[in-house]
Amino acid sequence: MPMHPPHEAFYIDCLLWHTTSARKSVLFLLRWLDRISKGDESAKGESKALLFDQLQNIIQQAGSVSRYFWPARPGPDGLHENRASALRDSMTMQEDSPLHNRDLRNSLEHFDERLDRYLADFPVGIFEPDDINYDTPSTDVPLHTFKAFYTVPKVFVLLGVRHQMLPIMNELLRVHSILMFSKAAHYRLSHHK
Repeated sequence: MPMHPPHEAFYIDCLLWHTTSARKSVLFLLRWLDRISKGDESAKGESKALLFDQLQNIIQQAGSVSRYFWPARPGPDGLHENRASALRDSMTMQEDSPLHNRDLRNSLEHFDERLDRYLADFPVGIFEPDDINYDTPSTDVPLHTFKAFYTVPKVFVLLGVRHQMLPIMNELLRVHSILMFSKAAHYRLSHHK
């Protein structure tokens, strides 16, 4: 069911708020990775907290964007699913989109519950609260990573769960580009059906 044309502007603006924030973090991270790959010593001294803020923002915004395309509930008379279907169609969003991954969406939304479960088994081994490294460290002892970013595979680890960042970042940038085009086209979504 198509979306009422005047309503498209609201969804475009709401989504742009998330993708613009994500885009800033993506560009920051890509510039930092480029500096690292070129051996820029000052990049190695970048604040871990700042880097993790950018990574967490990307994940958080991806989860927020995801809800527009795949709502948790269909809503009364399919209201939410109809909106989601119209948005997915307008942005050629497929089920294999990295934004469709519920693990990604839930990783920060239910972080407190995940932390409880993660610690409930009293794991033993090496505990790494925050790590930024070239790749996953090799160890004979179990490694428990609270949060980490490995630059070569571009993987963000949160409570031991690995998130491939490049597909997520690319999809957010793609959606942002479509939204910017839609905004320039007098706040109209393109329709592919």
